[in-house]
Amino acid sequence: MRPGWRPSNTKTKTIQTSSERGPAGHFATAEVPNASSIGKVHSSYLQLGRLHIPIFGVFAALGLMAALALSQRTARYANLSPEAVWNAGMTAILSAFVISRLLLVAFNLRGFFEYPLLVLALPSLTTLGVVITGVFMLGYIRWRKLPLLPLLDAAAPCAALLWTFLSLGRLLDGTRDGMPMHSASLPRGLPAPAWPVESFTSTAAFALFWLTFKTVKAASPHSVAGVTAALGLFFAGLAIYFLDFLRLPSQLLPNAWLDPAQIIGVAMILTAPALSWRALRQAVAEKRNKKTHAV
Repeated sequence: MRPGWRPSNTKTKTIQTSSERGPAGHFATAEVPNASSIGKVHSSYLQLGRLHIPIFGVFAALGLMAALALSQRTARYANLSPEAVWNAGMTAILSAFVISRLLLVAFNLRGFFEYPLLVLALPSLTTLGVVITGVFMLGYIRWRKLPLLPLLDAAAPCAALLWTFLSLGRLLDGTRDGMPMHSASLPRGLPAPAWPVESFTSTAAFALFWLTFKTVKAASPHSVAGVTAALGLFFAGLAIYFLDFLRLPSQLLPNAWLDPAQIIGVAMILTAPALSWRALRQAVAEKRNKKTHAV
């Protein structure tokens, strides 16, 4: 779990963030310091005078801005309106923020009434929040009558870039979720170092960004829409599934064969060929329609 700020005179209160903390499904721990410990700043914060800025929050904000800026280029590669893609991206960000906060409060009503600011400051983007946001965005896309497959192609590199920034934020703020490495060469009594899964995740996310960006950039107006998104889903699912073997076990489903993150990874891997099949069927149907109109 994430290393916390635990001086000897600190009172600790554990609050569950919407049943899990991120894909790994760990519990978030919020700590209430006593008066004697006020003034101490955890290493995961940037201190600018009296202002304490979380490092992860800085990288999350930078990642969102970079992803939105990139969407203006990928929209043109996917033959979409940059303005429409920008509006869809802003809608996704705002809906994810609102939905995640509502779920956080709903799963922690008692803690919210006792420590409202503390609960709202917890990381709250969970698997359930992402799923509900995805359903909401499908409704938004249908309402705005946007083409789904080209939009997913344009969004794939942006999502991978955001994942890269979030992974770097976890790495630099001190998160260490890796399992201990067992080595016979370690002297007795010394703790085994943990697997650097945050570094592995950052590398995998950047490689996925490079792959999806190159793929959507190389696409021509006659290319099959949805291929970039399918590639992104498949390789992201593989990375999530196998990297989770190096993470600490999830506390959400302790008796399950797979951790929640691995279940998500398997779902992404299985969704990729289904998306590719739909993209190919749509491309064939469009060619037939063009031939029919030509005749």
